[in-house]
Amino acid sequence: KTWGGRMISVEVDPVHVCIARSVLEHAGLQDTVMIHVGHSEEVIPQLHKVCGGRRADAVFMDQKGTRFHIDLQALEDHSLLAPNCVLAADNVLKPGAPHLLWYLQESIKYQQIVVSLREFALEKIEDWIALGLFDAGAAMR
Repeated sequence: KTWGGRMISVEVDPVHVCIARSVLEHAGLQDTVMIHVGHSEEVIPQLHKVCGGRRADAVFMDQKGTRFHIDLQALEDHSLLAPNCVLAADNVLKPGAPHLLWYLQESIKYQQIVVSLREFALEKIEDWIALGLFDAGAAMR
């Protein structure tokens, strides 16, 4: 808590939200972690106001892979990514996020690396996590 940061999570399932909030309260982190209920396309436009104009230093995506690129572009459009923001997108091989992988590869705004990992508890199944470093000034050059 001493670093002064906050974590914001977007969760569509209200049952998961209740469980997560209970765990956070038990851990004493209810003032550090904020959970918004809803779909990302509804929540992202509200985050600039909710965050008081502060931007994200890191973004972790673990929702439906076919939305990753849409949500990332919405975060960009709403100026929610800080310079050098680190993006981590899970499960980009299976079930997959080809649009995000293409976007990160082709965009001058990101340095990208894809890391091969074993799927949790499934030793024989490979999956990937995509990591991107956001360069806020790249589009201006």
